[in-house]
Amino acid sequence: MRMYRVFISLTLGGILSGAAVADEKIITLHVPDMTCTACVTNVKRALSRLEGIKKVVVDTNRLEAVVTFDDARTSSDAIIDVTGIAGYSASIVR
Repeated sequence: MRMYRVFISLTLGGILSGAAVADEKIITLHVPDMTCTACVTNVKRALSRLEGIKKVVVDTNRLEAVVTFDDARTSSDAIIDVTGIAGYSASIVR
């Protein structure tokens, strides 16, 4: 009976530790409509609410948002979509 419990524990531990390891990605978005402080707040708020977003840094001088995210939980397409839903066009800087 104890061996069975240990096996389950080790198996679940392996699954959980594997699931916890995700690939962190960083993309830079060009957001040409982000021209004021309120725009920055709106873009940051919209992106931060998306599941998987870890960090958003906005540069109003360059009209860019640098987004760090967990690619197992969201995608660059979803990030662009959310920015658009918030009212701001966005494209990935290559």
